[in-house]
Amino acid sequence: MRACYDVITASSGNEAMDVLLHRRNKIHLLLTGAVMEGMSGSELADTFSQHHPNVPILFTSGYPADELVRYGVRQGIHEFLAKPFTPQELLSRIDRIFRHAQTAVQAQSDTA
Repeated sequence: MRACYDVITASSGNEAMDVLLHRRNKIHLLLTGAVMEGMSGSELADTFSQHHPNVPILFTSGYPADELVRYGVRQGIHEFLAKPFTPQELLSRIDRIFRHAQTAVQAQSDTA
């Protein structure tokens, strides 16, 4: 399966934050691990959301979902995809997130 997304990678939470804060092109989705070197995915997401409040965030982790609270991942607030997952599962989830975001934007414009 082939998807046409531009992907920006980082080897740690700190590097990801630096890349995200200095990127000039629009970012449409933040995909992050819950547990990373340098800072947690939750810390990254919180700081990123301050600068990009409407960009969806998808967490991934091999930890059980109930243990992720310890790392700041709040179920029901953030999207979450448990590892291991297939490329198809990832693309399907991303597609669902984008459809949901598009529906929300459409609903806002309908009420304005």
